[in-house]
Amino acid sequence: MNEIKEKIINYYIEGSDPSPSAIMDGCTGTIDISGILSVKSPTRFYNNISRWILTFNRNYGKTIEVNIRLIHLTTSSAKWLKDALEYLEKYSNKSIKPEINWY
Repeated sequence: MNEIKEKIINYYIEGSDPSPSAIMDGCTGTIDISGILSVKSPTRFYNNISRWILTFNRNYGKTIEVNIRLIHLTTSSAKWLKDALEYLEKYSNKSIKPEINWY
């Protein structure tokens, strides 16, 4: 019985003045977040990243590396970032843990 896997693609969120850019590479399992994170409601930004993480973890047995290069971070954005990183930890493979690099 063959298991059908969702195809992981590269996903890009273009940055703007209140929102950082995010690059998710499905081949390497790398997420790069950089810029200014000062949006008042970052829900959409983090929901897109969380969906990508869930799909990646469901289909691949690789470590996800998250590189964070943020210049500014509001309180609400910090909460969402914390939740996204906890989500990453929760849905990671028991033997493969995420690698977080904060610059």
